[in-house]
Amino acid sequence: RAPLFASFALLGLLAADTPVGACLLLAAVAVLGYRRHLANAGVLESPPESPFAGALMAWRLTLACALGLVLGFALEAAAFARLGGLAAFGLSWGEYARELPLVYVRTLVGACSPVGAAAFALLAVLPVVLATRLLRRVADDETHLAYASGAVFAVFALVAFSQLAPVPSLWFWRWGAALAPDALVRAAAIFLFALSFLWALAVFVMELYLRNFRRIETLRFPDAARLCGVAALVGTLKVQRVFRAAFLAAEGALALGWALFARVQGTERAMLALVDEVVRETAHECRDVRRLFTDGGLDAAVELAAAAEGRTLYALSMMASASDARQRSLRTRGAETDEDRLLLASGAADALRMWARSHPEKAGEYAVQIGFELWRRDGRPMPACSGLVARPEGLAADEAARGAARARELARRLLALYDGGEIDGITDAALRDAFVYAQWRLAVLARHRANAADARGEKELALEETSLADALDAKNGALGRIRSTMAWASRRRLERMTPFEGLRLGLSRADFALARSFARQVLAVSPDDPEANFAIGMDYFLQKQYSRAEVYLTRVLSRRRDDPAVLNNLAQCRLRQGDFDGALPYAKRAIAVLPDSPEVKRTLEHIEAKLREK
Repeated sequence: RAPLFASFALLGLLAADTPVGACLLLAAVAVLGYRRHLANAGVLESPPESPFAGALMAWRLTLACALGLVLGFALEAAAFARLGGLAAFGLSWGEYARELPLVYVRTLVGACSPVGAAAFALLAVLPVVLATRLLRRVADDETHLAYASGAVFAVFALVAFSQLAPVPSLWFWRWGAALAPDALVRAAAIFLFALSFLWALAVFVMELYLRNFRRIETLRFPDAARLCGVAALVGTLKVQRVFRAAFLAAEGALALGWALFARVQGTERAMLALVDEVVRETAHECRDVRRLFTDGGLDAAVELAAAAEGRTLYALSMMASASDARQRSLRTRGAETDEDRLLLASGAADALRMWARSHPEKAGEYAVQIGFELWRRDGRPMPACSGLVARPEGLAADEAARGAARARELARRLLALYDGGEIDGITDAALRDAFVYAQWRLAVLARHRANAADARGEKELALEETSLADALDAKNGALGRIRSTMAWASRRRLERMTPFEGLRLGLSRADFALARSFARQVLAVSPDDPEANFAIGMDYFLQKQYSRAEVYLTRVLSRRRDDPAVLNNLAQCRLRQGDFDGALPYAKRAIAVLPDSPEVKRTLEHIEAKLREK
């Protein structure tokens, strides 16, 4: 009895951590209780040493389970407080005690939707329950199963196999994302499907191959067997042979299906292996930093990979909400100063921005996988890229080359999986998400390495990296859907805009082609509008149609006589048409308005140099 008590206490302890596990535990206890009821009613024979034979023993086991459950909750609370959870969420012990059971119940309710629960009960639980009652009748020669019961088993087998076979469109768990969000529910369903399928196969094998109809009929009807001989069983035996042939054909089809499924599982294993290698390479490249600014995917895996090497690495998601208490708690781990703690609490993006601009001494403490636009916007040299991370403090040439070579190898292997054409059949959402995160990171860093190689004059390497990045993005269906959605939303937004709103949007983005489409409508109403004329003039300027650009830019001066950008661009128009004398007055007027502008100074110097050459 001691191991039995310990087992129930352990089950209670685990149930405190896993609400769905608590449901499965209660279901198991209910089944055992029902068996006890059947044993008391004489339907089932009760073993002499059954621990459920007495009510007192059942209450003791229930108490052991309850004590394990309470201990589990106590350990959860202690761990939560020790890890700073109370401070992160701003909770007192009383508030936490009230919140914990609510969270437990919400987790339990959210594990399976009502439709998912009905599907679980009807398609996974009910077949097993019926099979336990009907299976024993298969070996009973006097009360063997009728054809209707056999048909029920056949239906059970087909339903069960549809959930086990490599036919994703038949998996009812995949018909709606909210059917069974909890993985433990799906795992329990798969187990029950497998059990139903095996029992159905057992029924068919016993009926078709182990049942001796001639002996049964001889024993049950000896006179008929003596008078009619074998002739009475000919029809039955023919039907049996037909069913045997059909069963063998079905088994062959199942074997083929499982062979295809094994191929899909091989692809899943290859995807998992590649994601694991991306994670380990990321952790390896961060071996001498404490923080990594990421996109929020694979963060826990990278931290665990670093921990496996005996290091502490904090992954900071740039996508996490600044107001989310849990994310704030994760970000502030390991902060050594109040300033860093406040920065990290406000958001990873704020911390990166401040450290990159005002704390160059911290450059050796962190690496980045996202946020490169910060350096681009400030006009500073981009962080040096390795394979899967970039380092603001720089990298040794040999380490950067090693990481880049490793990343290119991983990218080629990833593309090879797509070329095999089997990834589309993977329905595991978590695996696909992890795979896409790895794919996206490889593509982003490849583009940055391409830019760096181009700046160094290594054209072939730049082309290779760009080609890999383009191929990775082209295979990324999630990225394509995001771009399509953004394009659709942008079109819808533009359709609802007035010409003036669209013109201002295009100018704010420096998208002069977009601005020009609205500027034409504005000029039809207000021919002297300076913004519309500027937009069309700059669009012609970028198309190198300088004479037409000059016409529209000159119109701007009627309303904005001393606009330095317009004056400088008019000087450039004249300069590029070879009219250096005509360009000089515009440049002088621009430098008078903006004497410290580097761009205007370069334009004036270029014009003066051309005039001296004359």
